Amino acid sequence: MTLSSQTPRSSNWKTSERPGDRKGLYVGIGLTAVVVIGIVLIWRVSGPSKANAGSDAPKADPLVTAPGTGTPGSGNGSKKALGEPKATPTNPPKPPTELARGTDSATPKTATPEEATRLALGNDSAKSGVSPPSTTGTSGSAGGDQSSPSGLGPTGELTPGGVPAPAPPQPPKAVNDLAEAGAKLMREGRLVEARSALNRALQDARTPDADRKALRAQLGDLSQSLVFSKLVAKGDPICEEYAVQGGDSLIKIAQRRGLLVDWRLLERVNQMSDPGALRVGQKIKLVRGPFHAVVSKSAFRLDLYWGEPLPPGAEGTSARPDGPEDGWTYVRSFDVGLGEKGGTPTGVFVVRPNSKLVNPRWVNPRTGEKFAADDPKNPIGEHWIGLEGVDANTKVLSGYGVHGTVDPSSIGQEKSMGCVRLNSDDIALLYELLTDRVSVVKIVK
Repeated sequence: MTLSSQTPRSSNWKTSERPGDRKGLYVGIGLTAVVVIGIVLIWRVSGPSKANAGSDAPKADPLVTAPGTGTPGSGNGSKKALGEPKATPTNPPKPPTELARGTDSATPKTATPEEATRLALGNDSAKSGVSPPSTTGTSGSAGGDQSSPSGLGPTGELTPGGVPAPAPPQPPKAVNDLAEAGAKLMREGRLVEARSALNRALQDARTPDADRKALRAQLGDLSQSLVFSKLVAKGDPICEEYAVQGGDSLIKIAQRRGLLVDWRLLERVNQMSDPGALRVGQKIKLVRGPFHAVVSKSAFRLDLYWGEPLPPGAEGTSARPDGPEDGWTYVRSFDVGLGEKGGTPTGVFVVRPNSKLVNPRWVNPRTGEKFAADDPKNPIGEHWIGLEGVDANTKVLSGYGVHGTVDPSSIGQEKSMGCVRLNSDDIALLYELLTDRVSVVKIVK
């Protein structure tokens, strides 16, 4: 072996390669480039989605975007923004109605205009006096299909079992107009006209009981001025002004003028300390009857009316359950006590002739016990007004009357033997207003 045979090859190795080796190298480089490019393209397409799979950013969901709080996908109004857990296929996001209520109520599933109004008003728009906007054709809305089992009632309230709640009864517009007109006339000082308008509203059978109570209070206030004060209003058919003449007394004036009230009423309304000290030419107020009473047993209330008496032999024509005849004018009310165990009879009576008594004596019909006129234990008090039946049910009755009591706690209760009891001051006034044979006393359920 010679040293020349171990000399290394030239550094220009390409010159010593074979043609087949170069071709294989090019093919390998090309395949490698294709693989790299493919991997890059696949990464660009799928890489961002996988990278954000575990992100805490809220997902866009139009169902949890509250109106006016953002747009879908912005994150405003999302359940995560409201502190709710993320939505999953088994726990779908709640609609705005449920989120605002904080409940899992099944109906309604979306916030209707009525829902939005109630929520804005603290979910009690009815009590606030603000009515929700009306919508039509939407099941579950106040203006929609009221027969829908998943709807809201006419008042906008959810109802047990899906049954719509009935709307509260509303008086007809004509009744409301009368009441409003009466209130306006009162403010203007036109008291007689105001009484007429309010009385018509009171006696309209369509007026709800709650409104009727308010009307009685207004009319009672009017009567305090028109009937029971010195005021004489122009055009008032109940009252008139009178100039005292020579030889007059209150008894003679009441009889001669046919007032159909007790002379003591004139003393009361004219606020006389000495009714015998009349002066010729003195102007006094006269009150003209007749007055009538309607006793409501269910309400323990006596309503006083002014108006024409019943024709002879008539039993009354009123079809109203509270009893007043057409044309009667309401004056005021009194609280009453009634007969034990429902013992006060219903029907139509008149004041029995010569039955009105002041400070009467009394004998208990059950025990025979006698009470003198001045006995402070006398159960019937200081006044008695006897009753005489005029209809088929009451003609056979006797011994019933309207009287006072020495037991004020019995007012509003059933404690008498069947008579109608009033407090001492109330029976004294009623005694002056009701007249023998003429004044009607109706007792209704």
